[in-house]
Amino acid sequence: MDNSGFTFKDVLIILFINIIFTMIMAFIATNATMSSLERAKQGSAKDAGYGFIRAVEYSMLVAQGDKDYVMPTNIVTDDISGIPIKGVIPTSVNLNASNGLIKGGTITIDGYILTIDAKGVLTAKGKAPTVKKPTINYVKLLAAKEAGYGFIRAAEYSIARATMETSGYVKPIYITTGDIAGISMKGIKPTVAELSLNNGLVAGGIIKINGYTLIVDSSGEIINR
Repeated sequence: MDNSGFTFKDVLIILFINIIFTMIMAFIATNATMSSLERAKQGSAKDAGYGFIRAVEYSMLVAQGDKDYVMPTNIVTDDISGIPIKGVIPTSVNLNASNGLIKGGTITIDGYILTIDAKGVLTAKGKAPTVKKPTINYVKLLAAKEAGYGFIRAAEYSIARATMETSGYVKPIYITTGDIAGISMKGIKPTVAELSLNNGLVAGGIIKINGYTLIVDSSGEIINR
């Protein structure tokens, strides 16, 4: 006798095949999504890396206005605080420089290790080991920022007053640590200052106050968060 239709066993086999197929497709889709997210994160890190390189090269270009400035051949992590930059700041830097241009090295941004070739092209080489970030005392940081803004205002006022009162006064293009003592101000004075000026206004650099290194952008804003 010929029985037509599916048996219970046939139904179970088809159901099992469908489940396996669905799991495979879900696995492929998940991997594709994760790969896309990873590529997007790497791309974002590379963009931030290029932004940092431009900031370093611009900083060296501006500094050439100082006759005593010596062009560096190596930029390391300790130099990051002295480079005015907007956006993501690297956690680790080891760069080679020649005549004011970056010619190789590595930058770590958002956990990605980026290598730079002699032409300045960045390549992501994987993620760096996770490092626990130090706890930030935001109350003390806020107080340091207020003191930093006080110093910036005092410096700009000092230049404006000298311009009005002194015939032939030439506005400086830099304020360095050696200039701090000559700037009259109330409150806490910085221990270190390396600031660029544009027509008497602060236009980038760093200030160190109460153990905090404050980064000042081109508009005179302190960008530490």
